[in-house]
Amino acid sequence: MKSNTLIISLIILLIFSIKSFSQNNTLLKDSLEGFDTKHAWEHTDNLKTLDEKNDFYEQIKRNWLKRKYKLFPNPVVNNEQNSNLKPISGSNSTMQGPQPSNCTNIDFESGNTSGWVTSGLTQVVTGAALDANCGFPEVFPGGNSSLRISGDWTVPGSGGCACTASSAGGNFCLSQASRVISVAAGNTQLQLHYAMVVLNYPHAAADAASIEVTVVNSSGVQLICPYFKVSYYNNTFNGVAGSTQSVTASNVSGCTGTWNMSYLPWQTVNADLSAYVGQNVTLKVTVKWCQYQVDWAYAYIDADCLNSNYNLAPV
Repeated sequence: MKSNTLIISLIILLIFSIKSFSQNNTLLKDSLEGFDTKHAWEHTDNLKTLDEKNDFYEQIKRNWLKRKYKLFPNPVVNNEQNSNLKPISGSNSTMQGPQPSNCTNIDFESGNTSGWVTSGLTQVVTGAALDANCGFPEVFPGGNSSLRISGDWTVPGSGGCACTASSAGGNFCLSQASRVISVAAGNTQLQLHYAMVVLNYPHAAADAASIEVTVVNSSGVQLICPYFKVSYYNNTFNGVAGSTQSVTASNVSGCTGTWNMSYLPWQTVNADLSAYVGQNVTLKVTVKWCQYQVDWAYAYIDADCLNSNYNLAPV
């Protein structure tokens, strides 16, 4: 009798174990829905041993799950509250003076991010320095300071491979700068200047690193214009009209192999904010690494506010 009871207990335990394994397996499959296993393994081609490949693949998978379920720790947020001439619309013959009062330091000419809110990894760059990877000016021509958003494999603390940690601001897989603009008659025209550098890993559009620019109203509703997202895939930059002046730079080596870099020299996008006079709008610039958090992109930004007398055509 005891023998029969033991057998029945073992059978019940086995049934529950199989059921539990099945549920856990189903849960894992559901959580990885959308994960491109083949493309993730391709990131390990540069590694030599099977153990290195397996470890790196598991890291990529963990990063992907953390990004999908927003499990990364919140990045450090910097909210600083604290008469230079620049060319208007790329013309060296028409120069702009100091920013309107509602746009103080929107161009970073104070040498800091006062008036902006930043998260992830950002750095004000000044002077005549050239980008270390691609050799173009870090600062928008005509100014003394601009803002760099995100970084590459050389960021201290990143381990030379991922954006999950930095000594400057922790996780920087997604880095952002935002600015509230009180629109008045003297600042109805907004110019955003940007340049971008990206590692040319062969990603699909959905997986590629990107820079995204949005403007939202005081209720948080995104305005139709300006909005754009620029990313590098199919061997070219894709996104806002006019952003086709890409240049391929020399190779760079890292944990996913040796790849070319491409960059967009400084571009300018114009936005007419005259419909929002008397309201606050928020400009947001976001830079993301690739979906697997191992292939990088970073950008430089600058901005100017103008009045309607210039009547700039939107881009």
